[in-house]
Amino acid sequence: MARNELNREIKALLHKQEYRDRAEFIQGSSLSEDDLIRSGVKYAQAVFVMANRNTNNPREEDDNNTLRAWAISDFAPSTPLVSFFFI
Repeated sequence: MARNELNREIKALLHKQEYRDRAEFIQGSSLSEDDLIRSGVKYAQAVFVMANRNTNNPREEDDNNTLRAWAISDFAPSTPLVSFFFI
């Protein structure tokens, strides 16, 4: 889930065979309960938080990802949450 539309790197990742039928991208905010409900986070097998390594402000990116992960964890505590860097 992201506020912006997919960039080409994420599109390419989601088109790979190992993710094509297993991952879904949803435009929205993980800080919005309505968007978390709409995305089915409570029923997901897992949620991935991907950090942008190319950011101009790594500290801000880390802070924002921490808030996203915290919101998801509070909303759906039994859903596994994975955080990683996307190159």
